[in-house]
Amino acid sequence: ERRLVDVARRVAARASDCVPDGTVVLVEVSHAMTVLFETQLHGVIRSHCFTTRFIVVALDSYTQGRCDAMAASGVPLSCVLAAIPLRDVSVGVGGGEGGGGGGGD
Repeated sequence: ERRLVDVARRVAARASDCVPDGTVVLVEVSHAMTVLFETQLHGVIRSHCFTTRFIVVALDSYTQGRCDAMAASGVPLSCVLAAIPLRDVSVGVGGGEGGGGGGGD
């Protein structure tokens, strides 16, 4: 946690012509979503004013390695390995409690 806060402060202080002052773009990416993430990033990868404020929270070591490789190739993004291993991260769909789903006869 602390490391992510430190990285976010450092990244938020970087100069950018297209991201508001003090703002970062933070995404969590797992091995299963790496290809999708890289495809999405492809559209803005040359926009250094945007990617310089990008923080990738890698949910596993594979994703951390892919992120580090992108950063080493010149993409100015920051990579942080999640403090909680992927197997401990629960992802919910929807929100709140209850049976949800709604109506119907």
